Amino acid sequence: MIIKKKSIRTLLYRSFEEKLKPKEEARLRRALADSPELRAEKEEILRLRHFLEERDKFSFSPHFDEKVLTKWRQEKECLEKTPSFEEQLSSIFVKLAYIGTAVAVVLVIINVILGDVLSSEEIFFASDSLYETLLHLPFF
Repeated sequence: MIIKKKSIRTLLYRSFEEKLKPKEEARLRRALADSPELRAEKEEILRLRHFLEERDKFSFSPHFDEKVLTKWRQEKECLEKTPSFEEQLSSIFVKLAYIGTAVAVVLVIINVILGDVLSSEEIFFASDSLYETLLHLPFF
């Protein structure tokens, strides 16, 4: 019987789960004797297996799969409802426009209450002649 070419690492992992054939076991022993890295890997695997055996067995609660799927669907819906960057930007712009308008109205009301006379120059920070000049420009 010809032994198929198998990697030593595959033999090493298989040796933890099942009994190897005598030829495979001899091949693994030779490889372990020749390679300190492989021996270190075997020791690490043994240490991890021992650690996991000492841990309490974990059991899933009833209907665990349904709970996971429900949570996944909720997260998916939440991501789908998240507004895009453009929507968020326009929302912020609208809020800032409302705030700016409110501040301007409050300032005008305060000025009226204080009894000052409001002219277009004071309100728009420019004279009427400037507006006339602007209206006669070629691009209007």
